[in-house]
Amino acid sequence: MSKSIATIILKQLVLYSFCLVMGFVCCNSTKYVIIGSEPENHSDFMKVMNWILSIALIHLSLLTSAVIAILYFLADVFFLRKKLKNKTHALLIRFSIILALAIALFSGNLMW
Repeated sequence: MSKSIATIILKQLVLYSFCLVMGFVCCNSTKYVIIGSEPENHSDFMKVMNWILSIALIHLSLLTSAVIAILYFLADVFFLRKKLKNKTHALLIRFSIILALAIALFSGNLMW
């Protein structure tokens, strides 16, 4: 009996860690879609500024993906498990929810 509970808990941890990774990937991809690629550097000052910008955007993506994971966890526990119990496209629906959260949260962070 305890082995099945441990298996269920491990499965959920893998799912939520996958959600965290997908949130980070979605945040980085929406970052490049919204902001665009880095401009070409001609001076050392611009190289340093682009390096600082990259580090700041990685931190922003990490924080946003953590918020996405928490929001997805809450939505999954209270809503999605019941609604997507026997659905054939449950994984696609879950991925679209993660993508929608990433776009909404990162767009909101850019407006601040």
